[in-house]
Amino acid sequence: MLALAALALLHPAPRPALVSAPAAQASGFTPLADRRKPRRRRLPAQTRALVYVVGAVSRPGLYRVPDGARVADAVTAAGGLTSQADAVAVNLAAFVGDGDEVIVPRAGEAAAVPPPRMHRARKRRARALRPSAVDVNSAAADDLAAVPGIGRALAVRIVELRERDGAFDSLDELLDVSGMTDARLERARPFLKPP
Repeated sequence: MLALAALALLHPAPRPALVSAPAAQASGFTPLADRRKPRRRRLPAQTRALVYVVGAVSRPGLYRVPDGARVADAVTAAGGLTSQADAVAVNLAAFVGDGDEVIVPRAGEAAAVPPPRMHRARKRRARALRPSAVDVNSAAADDLAAVPGIGRALAVRIVELRERDGAFDSLDELLDVSGMTDARLERARPFLKPP
């Protein structure tokens, strides 16, 4: 035993050879410096929109969503709708853009703001509308969609209800259309011709 200990002291173990980076990669060895945690992939700044989500959502606040995201994506980022939310008063399919505000009203509360963004063509047509210009009993869905507060999906439902049940006797009967709220009707009323 003493002889082995003396031999070990007189002849120390050889130093490990330094391996160059190309040789290390060829052998499958990954240097410690390259063993970093994988970073979460972030979208470039120009492809992300900052949206303000408030009202009946779990976590109101500012959220970044991908460009081309819908209101539903922004609401999901804010934790989803609460049990008090009036989901019918919000167009979850509408597109959101940078700087938009999404307000989810509580049941019984009037929607305070129109959908986040209207398409430019619809905005131009809405500006061109004269008061009492659109007849709800004869207008096509495209004409109704240009009215502020109505939009494409609601216009299609108005035409379907009109074709199924006959002409409207008053503008208040539009509240029978799924998705029509008091606030939307009040925004649309100046542009609609009373029956």
